[in-house]
Amino acid sequence: HGFSAVSTDRLSKVAGVSKSTIYKYFGDMAGVFAAVVRREGDNYQLGFDTLPGTADAFWASLVGFGDRLLTLLNQDFCMELDRMLHEEARKQPDLVRNFYDLAYGRGHSEVSRMIAHGKDKGFITKPQSAAD
Repeated sequence: HGFSAVSTDRLSKVAGVSKSTIYKYFGDMAGVFAAVVRREGDNYQLGFDTLPGTADAFWASLVGFGDRLLTLLNQDFCMELDRMLHEEARKQPDLVRNFYDLAYGRGHSEVSRMIAHGKDKGFITKPQSAAD
């Protein structure tokens, strides 16, 4: 229905909780959205728990991250979310910025951290910075 069409009244009715419960745990609808985005990232393990000590483990971790990320991005709900965000961008620029930070920004930060580790260990020898 799009982000703007979902009210706390509607959400509380569908979820079977009071509006005060939504406000208590999430603050507002943007907080609900942020929690959903964080949870989906967590479900697909878009991060690295440990930094590998060998080149083989490093490359396996990096490939695994890419596989999990592509699996997430190819889910129907993810494509629908992308469409909804494009529609909401003008009305809700802060929502889209927050989504970027929680989703794409999170992935970029995690893969940059892993690449920096790979450069420090000598697994990657390219001169570009990890963030690039």
